Amino acid sequence: MHNLSLHFLGLVLGMSIVAGCGTPKIVKAPPNIEGLRVFVSEPRLTGDAASECAALAPALRSATHSALLKAGFDVVTDMSAPHDAVANVNAEVVSHGLWPLKTYETNAFLSLERDGTIIDQVEGDSGQYRSCTGYEQTVATNLVNSLSASERVARFASSRGTNVAGVAQSDSPTPIVPSEFVAGAPQPSTWALVIGIERYRDVPPPTGARQDAEYFAAMLQRTAGVPEDQLRLILDERATRSDIDKELAWLEKNVPAGARIIVYFSGHGTPDTAKGTPYLLPYDGDPKYVERTSIPLSEVTARLGRASSESMVFLDSCFSGAGGRSVLPSGTRPLVRVTEPSPQAHVAVLSASSVTEVAGQLPGGTSGLFTHFLLEGLGYGRADRDGDGQITLGELEAYVRPLVSKAARRDHRDQTPVLSVEGRLSSAVVVSGVNAK
Repeated sequence: MHNLSLHFLGLVLGMSIVAGCGTPKIVKAPPNIEGLRVFVSEPRLTGDAASECAALAPALRSATHSALLKAGFDVVTDMSAPHDAVANVNAEVVSHGLWPLKTYETNAFLSLERDGTIIDQVEGDSGQYRSCTGYEQTVATNLVNSLSASERVARFASSRGTNVAGVAQSDSPTPIVPSEFVAGAPQPSTWALVIGIERYRDVPPPTGARQDAEYFAAMLQRTAGVPEDQLRLILDERATRSDIDKELAWLEKNVPAGARIIVYFSGHGTPDTAKGTPYLLPYDGDPKYVERTSIPLSEVTARLGRASSESMVFLDSCFSGAGGRSVLPSGTRPLVRVTEPSPQAHVAVLSASSVTEVAGQLPGGTSGLFTHFLLEGLGYGRADRDGDGQITLGELEAYVRPLVSKAARRDHRDQTPVLSVEGRLSSAVVVSGVNAK
C-alpha cells in the first residue's frame, strides 16, 4: 500500500511537469512594428507566493527581453538610451496545495507605455508548475505574441511618438464631471462604505477629500451599479472613530454570504511613530494618541476579510508623515519607518502611494491625484484596456499607476499607487457593462 501511494504520488508530480511542457513559437511582428525600440523594466510580483518566487522577476525580464528581440523589436538595455516605449511586466504568483504537491501559477500582464501612458496591455497565464521558475519563456512568448498582434501598438508604431487615437493623453487632465459617468450593469450583491474627511477637528485639511468621496459614491451608484440602500457615505464630522466603527459593523451584520464589499477612504493617514503601524485618521483622531483615537488599517482589512469573500479597499491617503494626505504629531519629523501592510485573505487594497511617498493633489486642481485617475478609469470606463466592457482590479491598477506617477513627477515628487492583493483578486471585476467615454 505504501509503495502504491508513492507510485501514485510520482504519477501526480510527473503530470504536473508534463502539463507545462512545450514552449510556443515566437510570431514575427508585422513590418510596421518591427524595429520599435523598447526598454524592459524590472517586473513587479504580487500574490501570496511573490516573496517565495522573487527569482521569477529577473528571469521573466530576461525572457521578455529575449522574446521581444526574436519578434523583431529593437530592445535597449539602458533606460537613458533613446527608446519609443517601455515594456512593463506585472505578474501575480499564486501557490496551490501543500508540499510535495505544491504548485505555482503565474498570471502576467505586459503593458507597453510611453511617458506613463499605456499604449496597450496583454495578459497571459502560465498554468501550474512545481517550481517558481522554468516557465518564464512560455509566459513571455505568449505575451509578446499578443503584443505583436495589437492594433493599438501597430498604430503607435506607425506614428512613432505622436499622439495616437485610442491612447489616453493626460498632460492636461480635465476636471471630473459626475454627471458624465458612464452607466454600468447593476450589482445587487455589492455593498459599499465611502468615507471622506476634509474638515478635521484638530489637524489641517486634506484639500478635496470630501468632494473626492462624494464623486466616488456617485460613481459607485452610476457606474458600479451599487444599490442606494447598500451604500453608506459618511463625511467630515460624521466620520468619527465611533462612526467608522459603527459602519464597519453595519457591513459585518448585513452583507450576506457570497456578496462583496467596496470601501473607499479619502483623508489623512498617520503612522504609529513607535512601531510604524499605518492608521486611518478619523475626524476626531489625534496623531499624538494614534492608538486610542485612530483606526489601524490592518483592523479594517481583517474585519472586511471576515465579512466577505471578496472586498476591495481604495485609499486616497498616505502614511509617510511627510505631508499631503498624511500627518504626524506636532514636533515629530517625518523619519518614521512605516510598516508595509500585509495582504489580507479575501481583501485587495489599492493605495494612492507607497508607504514612503506622499499622496498629493492633482497639479493645478483640488482633487486627490489618485482619485482623479481612479474616477477617470472607472467612471469614464477608460481602464477597460481590452474593450470587453469589464474593468478588473488589475486593469484599473495598470491604468491608474502610470498616470499618477507621471503627473506627480511633473509636480517634482514621487507617487506610485500600490495594489496589495492575495490570491487571484487582481482579476476581480470592479465594474461591468461599461463603454469607455
